[in-house]
Amino acid sequence: MSGHMNSKSISALFIPLFVIALCLAGKWWHINSSNTDLLFLLSPLNFVTTLFASSAGYFDPEVGYYHKSLSITIDKSCAGFNFLIMAFGSIYCMLYRAKKGVWKNLTGILSALFIAYGITLTANCSRILISVKTLHFSNIFPWLASDWFHEAIGSFVFVSALIGICLFIHRQQPQNSYA
Repeated sequence: MSGHMNSKSISALFIPLFVIALCLAGKWWHINSSNTDLLFLLSPLNFVTTLFASSAGYFDPEVGYYHKSLSITIDKSCAGFNFLIMAFGSIYCMLYRAKKGVWKNLTGILSALFIAYGITLTANCSRILISVKTLHFSNIFPWLASDWFHEAIGSFVFVSALIGICLFIHRQQPQNSYA
């Protein structure tokens, strides 16, 4: 073997480091982002909330989407960007194959990003709709309106979605794909 690295060696070393750097950069960007920066996640979430909860949301850059009839605000903290980062990293790990070339692994990054975006929107919309529906029963069970219950719903939905998508991808892989 020659003294220089081939395409597969570069892929095995640098592509995973690049994905980790993308995740860290995404987290840094999110810390410094605004509601307006996150419209690519907030707008679809607002659309689904408006459609299924029959509540018009109005966007204010300082507040996010405010739904007066539901008494809820969908803002940066509801966007699901942290889940998007985790889903992207996890999905890429499921798709990554060290023995594949650079180009196959780079297309895996794009695939992981699109899949993660779709699963983020699906999971986050589910989380918001479940939260809105449980609020209808908060007059009987006041704890349904508490912050901890809202966060528990989010944790359950996000963990379930992440496990589900990883299991789905794993089952789609050829049996010898790890060889």
